Amino acid sequence: MKYVLITLGLLFSCFGYAQRSMNLKKKHNNIIKALKNQDNLYVSDVNTTHLIFNENIKYIDIGSPYFIADTIQPIVKLKHIGEGLDLGEISTRSNLTVITNGGTFYSIPLRYMRDTNIHSYRIGDSKENINSIKSSYTQKQEKTNKIDKLCADFNSAKSNIILTKERDNLRLKISGIFYQEDHIAIRLDIKNEATIDFDVDNILIRLKLNKKITSDYIYQERIISPIKICDKNYLIKGGDVERMTLIFDKFTPNDNEKLFIDVFEKNGGRSSTIAIPRKKLLTPKVVLATN
Repeated sequence: MKYVLITLGLLFSCFGYAQRSMNLKKKHNNIIKALKNQDNLYVSDVNTTHLIFNENIKYIDIGSPYFIADTIQPIVKLKHIGEGLDLGEISTRSNLTVITNGGTFYSIPLRYMRDTNIHSYRIGDSKENINSIKSSYTQKQEKTNKIDKLCADFNSAKSNIILTKERDNLRLKISGIFYQEDHIAIRLDIKNEATIDFDVDNILIRLKLNKKITSDYIYQERIISPIKICDKNYLIKGGDVERMTLIFDKFTPNDNEKLFIDVFEKNGGRSSTIAIPRKKLLTPKVVLATN
């Protein structure tokens, strides 16, 4: 009986040791985080942050005197000196440059934060970083190409509407409202009928009420920002016309709303406004994508 109790005690002891080892391993995994390419790295002036690389460090540099670094073979230790925090970004933002013995280059943006939860990071190898950079560049390039193609499609589309408004010798004309793949485009012609050149300072696009409903009715107008202004030229010489195609992510006006486009002069007092009725915005011309 005594032998059985001793055996059971040893079994429970081994089980408890194994359980503690598993918990320790889980805890270790939770405190070491993989730092992805171009992620901000938050560094404290209270705790030390450790970066664990796959190779020993050959070169290291920090672009700010408010952050300090030290290396121990493949590990970089980082800390903020805790001074100059009232200077804003000058003392709270920087970058870390690291080159390993194998020639791998890393550039990591640093940010100050006193209360950091993660203090150790595993840095991916160069292949992971290169693939991440390539993927980010490819996505941006594809988005740029898509917007450029939308500009070409909308610019070549035939007019489906003519709305005009003139003020201060500035004539605004809407010569098309189009729709393609969740994008709305408004083609705007701006004619400077004066002999003095007109420098566009700002084009403001707003959805607001066509008319006030009641005196106690509370309404918040909406600013609609284009994702792209095709063929943007903000200098309109005297007597000239400039065409701009404004591309937006799809939007729809509420009841009793109109879209107002305001054009303001830079360093001058001339301006003009044109309004587009809700019905016109809800029935744009569908433009098929070209190959």
